[in-house]
Amino acid sequence: MKQETQGIIAGHDVLAGSNQGLQPRQEPDETLTVHVIWTGDAATAAALRSASRLAAFAEGTVCLDVLYRVPFALPLHQPQVSAAWLHSHYRNFVDSAGVQASIHICLCRDEMEAVKDLFKTPAIVVVGGKKRTWLNKERRLAGLLERLGHEVLFVSDEVKQ
Repeated sequence: MKQETQGIIAGHDVLAGSNQGLQPRQEPDETLTVHVIWTGDAATAAALRSASRLAAFAEGTVCLDVLYRVPFALPLHQPQVSAAWLHSHYRNFVDSAGVQASIHICLCRDEMEAVKDLFKTPAIVVVGGKKRTWLNKERRLAGLLERLGHEVLFVSDEVKQ
């Protein structure tokens, strides 16, 4: 197991996880990566399954991006729980969803601000959420990502996959 390390991107701590441990997030290579942003258990599981099918079709990979909010009372690089625990928790979630994905954890103060700095180039992002006609947090997130120039697929957590 590699030693835990941290990286800073635009004022947010970003940790990248794999089965080998945590390391600073690396720049993407030429392989297509389909990103999924954590929005809750059921919504993210549906989004991961959709992203996995999309990535398989395009011979790409899936990455779960977790925007983990740290209260202002704590230093940004010291969340309530350890980074290793966070990675283990989300790794278990991805495994239970039955998909293969890397995990990036972004320690932030405000998720909507952090998402603006999450991707350096236009990305393909799958966002899971509740099937509603009115604007909710997940739909606002998807709209923000679209305004930032990303390709966004919204997946309802009510879809049986």
